[in-house]
Amino acid sequence: MTQTKKILEKEGFEASGLVGIFEPGPVLKAQLSEVRAVRESQTAIVTEIEETVDDTICIISTTHTDQEYKACMGPLSVNEKGVKINQVTATALKIRIGDNIRFVSFRPQKK
Repeated sequence: MTQTKKILEKEGFEASGLVGIFEPGPVLKAQLSEVRAVRESQTAIVTEIEETVDDTICIISTTHTDQEYKACMGPLSVNEKGVKINQVTATALKIRIGDNIRFVSFRPQKK
């Protein structure tokens, strides 16, 4: 089993029994509601942007429906009013204080 397949199975994907014709290998499928990153993702308002943030590495994305979608990985800290992100992430996503973002931990929660 390939490392990629193992990662995707941990995220909620499963083998479909099909083989890809352009990229030979198993075709994986998942119900959207069963994908870990979808189930565990949260939205929050950006309350702070700092030069550095040392906390959980997350997949962070914009939530604008009227603008270009952007996503990246970066550190994020949850506080009582929202979240704190670093300047690099804010610049990459074109995020300002008061903007809404969606985020999920890059690594699955330990069970």
